[in-house]
Amino acid sequence: MKILKGHQGPVNSALFSTDRKLIVSASSDFTIRIWDAKTGREIQKMDDHDWFVRTAFFSPNGRLIVSSSDDETIRLWDVSTGQQIGDPFKGHGRGVCSAVFSPDGKTVVSASLDNTLRIWDSNTRQQIGEPLNGHAAEVYSVSFSPDGKKLVSASLDNTIRIWDTYTGTQIGLLSNDSDGRDCPAVFSHDGKMIISASNDNIIRIWNFPSLQDLINSTRERFENRQLTIEERKKYYLE
Repeated sequence: MKILKGHQGPVNSALFSTDRKLIVSASSDFTIRIWDAKTGREIQKMDDHDWFVRTAFFSPNGRLIVSSSDDETIRLWDVSTGQQIGDPFKGHGRGVCSAVFSPDGKTVVSASLDNTLRIWDSNTRQQIGEPLNGHAAEVYSVSFSPDGKKLVSASLDNTIRIWDTYTGTQIGLLSNDSDGRDCPAVFSHDGKMIISASNDNIIRIWNFPSLQDLINSTRERFENRQLTIEERKKYYLE
């Protein structure tokens, strides 16, 4: 077992690069660090964030890192130099809990305490379209499907929601019995299932619903008067 020491606060995330040669970590000490996975040596320290760093993820080609922070920004970093690339992504009104690259590396999606998701162009660092609204409370995690066509998000509102990446439209809603505080939901490698963590000590595995299942679920929730105001507006019911 190797022990990597250097952070001066809780480590909020740690991930291998695709080739498993590097590790990136994000910490409440306001820093991101890159480590040699074989030796455990610290290679780079990035400290431009002004508050806790929630997550740090490698790009698919391993050349960049995207980080999210309670300072309300998302930042891109050059792995080889440790330097920040361009200006921060700005738009969220509260802390950013997660930010990840799409499978092709062309976009970044972020989840925030401001209840929204946002999609960004990773080259220009500009927001693409409007925020994805639907969650009624803080959103703690978001991830892409393997083909990049869908997103799954988990929120403190006790829901997991599935979104169409290209239109920003919500296409699925899964009710969770526990809030999603710091509990991720991710797609399986084949994109056919979703697995979610929770604060009620349970791991849930969901079969990704077909279009007909989504229609039936929405119809049932409508008949039981369970649709949110935002959903009713979206479906032209109000």
